Amino acid sequence: MSQQRPVSRRGFLKAVVSLPVVGALVAPLVAGGQFVYPPASLSRGPGKVAVPGTGEVKVGGHLDFNYGGEPHTIFRVSDQEYVAVSRVCTHLGCTIAWQDGNSFFECPCHGARFDQTGKVLRGPATSPLNRLKVTIANGEVFVEGGEA
Repeated sequence: MSQQRPVSRRGFLKAVVSLPVVGALVAPLVAGGQFVYPPASLSRGPGKVAVPGTGEVKVGGHLDFNYGGEPHTIFRVSDQEYVAVSRVCTHLGCTIAWQDGNSFFECPCHGARFDQTGKVLRGPATSPLNRLKVTIANGEVFVEGGEA
């Protein structure tokens, strides 16, 4: 029979106190790792999706829609060409709106402006809007994540 030594009060308290300390040190490392290497499911988006209503959009017109839970706008450039951009400002993430009379997107938070292709016209934003890849098949317009 082996004889076990009883755990001292000091030993017990060391163990009880050290567990939360170790957890507090490890948790930021795990969170930081997910920030640097996000899960693939977050970066892919919902894949290839048909955009309903694009057939009624005239050349020069646009249509607002959601893709992956974010607002986007698709512009009909010609009979067979479309451009789809995110309506999330690259400065601080505010939802931007297309200004028909001025032909640009404007951020209501800090006044950044973007053209219909997502290019920055005026800061404080320095990065262009995210674009979606647009394809046409059997008369339907499809968008999918990733830069166009």
